[in-house]
Amino acid sequence: MDANGQPVAGAKVGWNHEEDPAVDALVVNHDFGWIQVTTDADGRWQIDRIAGDMLRRLYGNAQDPDYVDSPLLFVGRNADTEKALRAGTFVFHLGTGLVVQGTVVDPDKYVVPDARVFVGHVGDSSRRETTADANGNFAVLGCKPGSNLLTAEAPGFANTTLEINITSNMSPVQVVLRKGGILRLRVQDRSGAPIPHANVWLDTFPQRPINAPPAKLGPAQVNFNRRTDSEGRLLWSNAPAGELEFGVSASGYMLKNDVTAVADGKEHVVTLGPALVIHGEVRDAETGELIPHFKIGIGWPQWDPGSDETNGQWSAINRFWPEFSGGHYHKSIEEAALGGIPNPGYVLKFQADGYAPYVSRTVAPDARDVKLDVLLHRAAQIKVTVLTPDGRPAANADVGLVSPGAQLRLSPGGFSRNGAGSPSVLTTDDSGHLQLTVDTTISRVIAVCAAGYVETTPAALENSPAITLQPWGRIEGVCLSGGRPAAGREYLFELSDSNEDDYNTLSTDFTTYLVKSDAQGRFAIPMVPPGKHSLVRMIPESTGPGRMAWAHGRQTAVNILPGETTAVTLGGTGYTVSAILGWPGGTAPTNVQISAMLGMPPPPLPAGLEGHPDLIQQYHRSPQFRAIAKTLRHYPMTIQPDGTLVADDVPPGTYRLFVIVMPFQPNDNSTPALSGGQELSVTVPSDPPTGQLNIGTIELHQTKLQQMQSH
Repeated sequence: MDANGQPVAGAKVGWNHEEDPAVDALVVNHDFGWIQVTTDADGRWQIDRIAGDMLRRLYGNAQDPDYVDSPLLFVGRNADTEKALRAGTFVFHLGTGLVVQGTVVDPDKYVVPDARVFVGHVGDSSRRETTADANGNFAVLGCKPGSNLLTAEAPGFANTTLEINITSNMSPVQVVLRKGGILRLRVQDRSGAPIPHANVWLDTFPQRPINAPPAKLGPAQVNFNRRTDSEGRLLWSNAPAGELEFGVSASGYMLKNDVTAVADGKEHVVTLGPALVIHGEVRDAETGELIPHFKIGIGWPQWDPGSDETNGQWSAINRFWPEFSGGHYHKSIEEAALGGIPNPGYVLKFQADGYAPYVSRTVAPDARDVKLDVLLHRAAQIKVTVLTPDGRPAANADVGLVSPGAQLRLSPGGFSRNGAGSPSVLTTDDSGHLQLTVDTTISRVIAVCAAGYVETTPAALENSPAITLQPWGRIEGVCLSGGRPAAGREYLFELSDSNEDDYNTLSTDFTTYLVKSDAQGRFAIPMVPPGKHSLVRMIPESTGPGRMAWAHGRQTAVNILPGETTAVTLGGTGYTVSAILGWPGGTAPTNVQISAMLGMPPPPLPAGLEGHPDLIQQYHRSPQFRAIAKTLRHYPMTIQPDGTLVADDVPPGTYRLFVIVMPFQPNDNSTPALSGGQELSVTVPSDPPTGQLNIGTIELHQTKLQQMQSH
């Protein structure tokens, strides 16, 4: 249906599925490629080629070129969704699309006819495109409101990409196409020898680390993917201006991202390091016999903040779980298992049916050749039975194995398969049974399906292998600020207010357990697990044009009883603290990101630690410091449309207020960006216990806001 509830004929509904290495390793599975159908005159559609056990792994949406795509739907994140799909009652809602109009011209303002024009990223299926007419005019339909990219391309010109803000009353856009430059690349190994047939592609949507400098507006949107010649060379004769970012790969070498070059006619050299080759044999520790079938999880090291140990983490992407037969393995690893940061190295997890897994030491990314022979020890098997609250077998229930680096993401009715984590999720058969291999690294076992949720331990399962699910609980809440309902407040439901598991082990799925209060300040979360958990205030922050992040605010403990509704009231206590930012010249710039936080300062370091980084790091890992850190309260401040900073529900105490100003990358090279900050002490009184505290104006002096020239 469209936004007015009218059926949309001729729309496309497409489905794919999330990867699950545990399922893909089975002799028979029901994985499939992309399946798409078209709606009829009544907007209805039907697919009868997907197996029932795949439904909870499905994701998909509805699209029509005249409308905004429906949000991407992950079936396993809401138990009611699968029910509605099976019943044929689920409704996709397409959004009202806006029109982007304009003209394509050359530098002399002559029109460029028949140019291809599209809105969005070149590789995004939600992009909208059209062809300009003979007079260079174009109209792109079905565009989503807000910040986006507009690109025009035509033979003889380089692609031009602009950032635009799409509104219902936006003015026509003029896109100027210019001749491109010559980009030359040479790909070589570390000895300087050329690498022929290396694959080079333009990264049009780079994933940058969270602490990376702000990116320039979008890389030019060009579908560029070529291979080097026999001399390792590549020439692009009509490349866009500016710094371009590439990925480069070749068989036998380590993939290299973030390769930057400019189309200046000079030859830019890219050097690839050799791939990491791992090989060896895997044997039964008791008999010495080769293990006929096993798989290896290729992960990365992750430091455990609660100890001095380093744990491994593993991806759910199939290519990072290769399988081997005959007791021998040989694998060339040509990419980092974790992107976005310098390659931290690799941790290997060897698994075989009936054996306890073996986790290797950390392997350096430049180790080149590693021989690792592994002995696997046989482990006891437990035939686990999962029952629904009414005693029936829980067919196709998820069973999550809580262990370091498992990255389990709980959703209503199951565990999310989106991203990492599914190697630690098993599924019961039609009779509610599964075989569990005893593993000393598993601290808890969590069974979950639409009927309910239950936690247990491997030791408890050895004594009693049948577990019964508890019914889901429900949360109904109201948000207050200054005694009045607070609309638009966002809260994340999180497991366990004791924080005994870190985020890399077990957490809730952000997209399904994030809720927002309505106009009356009310919200509801229909499916939450029984137990002592928490609600965390999430404060949205803009991190650049069209990009958002969330800061964690106050945490509230909630006790969920099985099958019951828990009522909570959030806010309405403590003080509302506010302030105004005073900018040099009196006007706030538009190209900066502002962050503000009220925080309790940590106590001084113990005597003797000053000037000793190793001792300080050891102290920060200690139970003593972690206990202190839990008592330190922090309150992110939201930025109102008028520029006022506000923090709600701040209890009495002495805080430090930090204001940090970071630059967004400007859209051109003419506007400098401001960077800097301010810090001051704030005391929230205890008498009266609630009220308003206006700090006044926080002057951001020019001496602290240094001019940073864009580059």
